[in-house]
Amino acid sequence: KRSHIFDFRTALMQLGLAAGSVNRIMGFVKVIFNEAEYRQDIIYNPTKGVGKVKGPSRSPDIFSQEELSILFSPENRWIWGNNSAGFTSFYLAASTGMRKGEILALEWRHIHFDENYIIVEQSWKDRNELGLPKWEKKRFACLSESLKAILLKYRSSLSNSELNRL
Repeated sequence: KRSHIFDFRTALMQLGLAAGSVNRIMGFVKVIFNEAEYRQDIIYNPTKGVGKVKGPSRSPDIFSQEELSILFSPENRWIWGNNSAGFTSFYLAASTGMRKGEILALEWRHIHFDENYIIVEQSWKDRNELGLPKWEKKRFACLSESLKAILLKYRSSLSNSELNRL
Protein backbone atom coordinates (compact mmCIF):
# COMPACT_ATOMS: atom_id res chain seq x y z
CA LYS A 1 0.00 0.00 0.00
CA ARG A 2 1.07 3.56 -0.64
CA SER A 3 0.47 4.35 3.05
CA HIS A 4 3.27 1.91 3.92
CA ILE A 5 5.63 3.79 1.61
CA PHE A 6 4.70 7.09 3.29
CA ASP A 7 5.20 5.48 6.73
CA PHE A 8 8.63 4.22 5.67
CA ARG A 9 9.63 7.67 4.40
CA THR A 10 8.43 9.25 7.66
CA ALA A 11 10.42 6.71 9.68
CA LEU A 12 13.56 7.64 7.73
CA MET A 13 12.99 11.32 8.48
CA GLN A 14 12.45 10.55 12.18
CA LEU A 15 15.87 8.90 12.24
CA GLY A 16 17.26 12.38 11.61
CA LEU A 17 18.44 11.75 8.06
CA ALA A 18 18.81 14.78 5.80
CA ALA A 19 16.18 15.30 3.11
CA GLY A 20 18.70 14.41 0.40
CA SER A 21 19.51 11.10 2.10
CA VAL A 22 15.84 10.22 2.49
CA ASN A 23 15.21 11.06 -1.17
CA ARG A 24 18.17 8.93 -2.26
CA ILE A 25 16.88 5.92 -0.27
CA MET A 26 13.37 6.46 -1.59
CA GLY A 27 14.82 6.55 -5.11
CA PHE A 28 16.19 3.04 -4.59
CA VAL A 29 12.81 1.87 -3.27
CA LYS A 30 11.10 3.33 -6.34
CA VAL A 31 13.50 1.53 -8.67
CA ILE A 32 12.68 -1.77 -6.98
CA PHE A 33 8.93 -1.24 -7.28
CA ASN A 34 9.22 0.03 -10.87
CA GLU A 35 11.09 -3.14 -11.80
CA ALA A 36 8.53 -5.33 -10.02
CA GLU A 37 5.70 -3.56 -11.87
CA TYR A 38 7.53 -3.89 -15.20
CA ARG A 39 8.02 -7.64 -14.63
CA GLN A 40 4.34 -7.86 -13.67
CA ASP A 41 5.21 -9.19 -10.22
CA ILE A 42 2.87 -6.58 -8.72
CA ILE A 43 -0.35 -5.12 -10.12
CA TYR A 44 0.33 -1.53 -9.18
CA ASN A 45 3.33 0.44 -7.97
CA PRO A 46 2.71 1.94 -4.51
CA THR A 47 5.54 4.46 -4.95
CA LYS A 48 3.76 6.27 -7.78
CA GLY A 49 2.72 9.67 -6.57
CA VAL A 50 5.12 9.67 -3.63
CA GLY A 51 7.13 12.85 -4.01
CA LYS A 52 10.44 13.97 -2.68
CA VAL A 53 10.98 15.34 0.80
CA LYS A 54 11.61 19.07 0.83
CA GLY A 55 14.60 20.10 2.87
CA PRO A 56 16.14 23.42 3.72
CA SER A 57 17.83 25.13 0.80
CA ARG A 58 21.56 24.98 1.23
CA SER A 59 24.73 24.20 -0.65
CA PRO A 60 26.23 21.23 1.19
CA ASP A 61 29.50 21.42 -0.74
CA ILE A 62 30.36 24.98 0.23
CA PHE A 63 31.85 25.97 3.58
CA SER A 64 30.76 29.22 5.18
CA GLN A 65 33.35 31.86 6.07
CA GLU A 66 32.79 31.02 9.74
CA GLU A 67 33.40 27.30 9.16
CA LEU A 68 36.62 28.05 7.27
CA SER A 69 37.80 30.39 10.02
CA ILE A 70 37.28 27.65 12.59
CA LEU A 71 38.85 24.95 10.44
CA PHE A 72 42.01 26.93 9.68
CA SER A 73 42.41 28.81 12.96
CA PRO A 74 45.78 28.37 14.69
CA GLU A 75 44.14 26.87 17.79
CA ASN A 76 42.55 24.14 15.64
CA ARG A 77 45.73 23.29 13.75
CA TRP A 78 45.81 20.00 15.73
CA ILE A 79 43.00 18.76 13.45
CA TRP A 80 45.53 18.49 10.64
CA GLY A 81 48.25 16.84 12.73
CA ASN A 82 51.50 16.70 10.79
CA ASN A 83 49.68 16.54 7.46
CA SER A 84 50.96 19.78 5.94
CA ALA A 85 50.15 18.53 2.42
CA GLY A 86 46.51 17.97 3.38
CA PHE A 87 46.25 21.30 5.17
CA THR A 88 47.85 23.15 2.24
CA SER A 89 45.71 21.38 -0.37
CA PHE A 90 42.47 21.99 1.50
CA TYR A 91 43.36 25.63 2.15
CA LEU A 92 44.21 26.01 -1.53
CA ALA A 93 40.84 24.54 -2.55
CA ALA A 94 38.92 26.67 -0.04
CA SER A 95 40.78 29.86 -1.02
CA THR A 96 40.67 29.51 -4.79
CA GLY A 97 37.83 27.15 -5.68
CA MET A 98 40.26 24.81 -7.43
CA ARG A 99 39.11 21.23 -7.91
CA LYS A 100 40.90 18.12 -6.66
CA GLY A 101 42.30 17.17 -10.08
CA GLU A 102 43.52 20.74 -10.63
CA ILE A 103 45.31 20.80 -7.29
CA LEU A 104 46.91 17.40 -7.89
CA ALA A 105 48.17 18.62 -11.29
CA LEU A 106 49.40 21.98 -9.97
CA GLU A 107 53.10 22.65 -10.40
CA TRP A 108 55.15 25.33 -8.67
CA ARG A 109 55.73 27.03 -12.02
CA HIS A 110 51.96 27.77 -12.14
CA ILE A 111 52.14 29.83 -8.95
CA HIS A 112 53.23 33.42 -9.52
CA PHE A 113 54.10 34.66 -6.05
CA ASP A 114 55.24 38.12 -7.19
CA GLU A 115 52.08 38.82 -9.19
CA ASN A 116 49.68 37.09 -6.72
CA TYR A 117 47.97 34.64 -9.08
CA ILE A 118 47.86 30.96 -9.97
CA ILE A 119 47.41 29.67 -13.51
CA VAL A 120 45.02 26.72 -13.55
CA GLU A 121 45.90 25.13 -16.88
CA GLN A 122 45.84 21.39 -16.27
CA SER A 123 43.93 18.77 -14.33
CA TRP A 124 44.15 15.05 -13.78
CA LYS A 125 41.23 13.46 -15.63
CA ASP A 126 42.01 10.02 -14.24
CA ARG A 127 45.13 8.32 -12.91
CA ASN A 128 46.88 8.34 -16.27
CA GLU A 129 45.52 11.34 -18.16
CA LEU A 130 46.56 14.92 -17.60
CA GLY A 131 44.45 17.41 -19.54
CA LEU A 132 42.79 20.79 -19.51
CA PRO A 133 40.73 21.84 -16.48
CA LYS A 134 36.95 21.88 -16.48
CA TRP A 135 35.43 23.82 -19.39
CA GLU A 136 38.55 22.91 -21.41
CA LYS A 137 40.33 26.22 -20.90
CA LYS A 138 42.84 27.63 -18.45
CA ARG A 139 41.88 30.22 -15.89
CA PHE A 140 43.49 32.32 -13.20
CA ALA A 141 42.99 32.17 -9.44
CA CYS A 142 43.91 34.91 -6.99
CA LEU A 143 46.73 34.25 -4.57
CA SER A 144 45.90 35.89 -1.23
CA GLU A 145 48.63 36.85 1.21
CA SER A 146 47.57 34.13 3.65
CA LEU A 147 47.59 31.46 0.92
CA LYS A 148 50.94 32.73 -0.33
CA ALA A 149 52.43 32.37 3.17
CA ILE A 150 51.06 28.83 3.54
CA LEU A 151 52.36 27.78 0.10
CA LEU A 152 55.82 29.25 0.73
CA LYS A 153 56.04 27.52 4.11
CA TYR A 154 54.96 24.21 2.55
CA ARG A 155 57.45 24.56 -0.31
CA SER A 156 60.29 25.21 2.14
CA SER A 157 59.49 21.91 3.89
CA LEU A 158 59.93 19.85 0.70
CA SER A 159 63.08 18.14 -0.46
CA ASN A 160 64.54 18.93 -3.89
CA SER A 161 63.10 15.71 -5.35
CA GLU A 162 59.58 16.75 -4.25
CA LEU A 163 59.66 20.24 -5.76
CA ASN A 164 58.10 19.49 -9.17
CA ARG A 165 54.47 19.16 -8.11
CA LEU A 166 52.70 20.66 -5.15
